[in-house]
Amino acid sequence: MGLRLIAPPLVEPVTIAEQKAFMRVDIPDEDALVAAFITAARQAAEAITGRAFVTQQWKATFDIIPIGKRIELPVAPVVSVESVSLADDNGVLHALDASAYHADLVSEPARITLHTYSRPLRWRHRINVAEVVFTCGYGADGASVPEPLKLAVRFMAAHFHENRAAVSDAANIRFEELPMGVRYLLAPYRLWGRHL
Repeated sequence: MGLRLIAPPLVEPVTIAEQKAFMRVDIPDEDALVAAFITAARQAAEAITGRAFVTQQWKATFDIIPIGKRIELPVAPVVSVESVSLADDNGVLHALDASAYHADLVSEPARITLHTYSRPLRWRHRINVAEVVFTCGYGADGASVPEPLKLAVRFMAAHFHENRAAVSDAANIRFEELPMGVRYLLAPYRLWGRHL
């Protein structure tokens, strides 16, 4: 399976002002750095959980159609499916009519069930035979992102700001790259199969 971001979020779930207040930083020169840390923290938290925090669009490609003709989308929460395309025998993708599939956007991960399709056996050995373009996220701004996820972003961005490398204990025995509190905040939101 391949996954590619088509349209990134237009805003972050935490503003620069909110993050600076959280970190008790009041130097204007830090704004660009704080913004970079917020973006990095959001991207890391999204990768850990398998969730999109703010509305964004993705394209997923699949090498084979799973048994039962069901496709699971790897990012949640999915709010819409823009297109489902299947390759013909020459490997050319063709968009399916919306009546040819059902998009279950309630389940996590979201699932697409194909109503009908038939391909010869040789088709299964091709790569990128199915493509799904979908939109996901909690909303176009940070207001709808669950508070634990926003707090995890704040903690991670503050951690990046304060520590430019892995943090070790006093005896240099154990290195910690992710603050422990962040693990607890993100754990309930992880899609099944994702590890912290």
